Amino acid sequence: MGLSFERWCRHNHRLIAQILKFDSIEYQSGAFFNRAISAEIPGFQIDLVFWRKDHKVIISEIKFGEIPRNIKSEISKKMELFLIHNPKFKNHTVETLLISAETSLNSLQTTDAFDHVIHLEDLFRAARLES
Repeated sequence: MGLSFERWCRHNHRLIAQILKFDSIEYQSGAFFNRAISAEIPGFQIDLVFWRKDHKVIISEIKFGEIPRNIKSEISKKMELFLIHNPKFKNHTVETLLISAETSLNSLQTTDAFDHVIHLEDLFRAARLES
């Protein structure tokens, strides 16, 4: 279910942009993969990234099931590795987003770790308004 949810979110990136109120800004989006360069710089995968024309990058973590306890360190590490591998984004504003199907999120855990949090019902609400 997790992989299907990730694919659904990537396919419906416009809904996410609408929820975060940047749908009128030109952007590109997609998954991001990077292979390990060395033992010091490991490979990593980002579920969904938005590269916005206004020099903002949003790194998204998509979780269908339970949110792991180490989510804060996980997203921080991905953000750090993304900037190491992509120095052209060094002067961009980088924000983090959690998209979760889990409705009972620990608010302290997610608000400390992410700039934005979208729940499954937010996506459904936006989809209903769009149609």
